[in-house]
Amino acid sequence: MSDTYDPAASLPDLATTTELAEFLKCHPQGLANARYLGRGIPFIKLSTGRVRYLKADVLAYLEERRVVPDPAPRKALHKPKPKTTRIPRTG
Repeated sequence: MSDTYDPAASLPDLATTTELAEFLKCHPQGLANARYLGRGIPFIKLSTGRVRYLKADVLAYLEERRVVPDPAPRKALHKPKPKTTRIPRTG
């Protein structure tokens, strides 16, 4: 028995839009919009017009978008502006 937590275990091998939305904690309409725009997670459209997502495709999609922060510190993007002294007007 393993003590490690696997969040992907809750996702079925062939998931519906609702199941995937629950897994990703997003709204099903967001997945529908991504499909309409030709973006997002690859999907299967059944002859009945129903949509399914393969677990392997979902996990591969998420892995492709995984961002691992660089532990090395970075330089500031912007240099701080030098302070200017105000010269009073005469005259």
